[in-house]
Amino acid sequence: MPIMLNPILAIPFIITPLVTGSIGYFATVTGFAGKAVVMVPWTTPPLINAWLSTAGSMGAVITQLICIVTAVIIYLPFVKIASRRAEQAALQQATDNP
Repeated sequence: MPIMLNPILAIPFIITPLVTGSIGYFATVTGFAGKAVVMVPWTTPPLINAWLSTAGSMGAVITQLICIVTAVIIYLPFVKIASRRAEQAALQQATDNP
């Protein structure tokens, strides 16, 4: 269901880019992740695009992996809540319309 019709998913939709953007920023500022020097196509798979865009910085790959894991951790409780609500709505509809 789209975020517009499922507002519980709007919360991680707003929070996740703020958190992962901050992680990426601090990894770059501290020198852990290399700076992007090449613009790769948006269709390049994750982790490969970090490596290619930074001319081979493994720190950037690790940072992107950390960001992916962080995003999953942020989204997981909200997806569970949305799934539980959808399941309850389906059960309610099934009991109302035998």
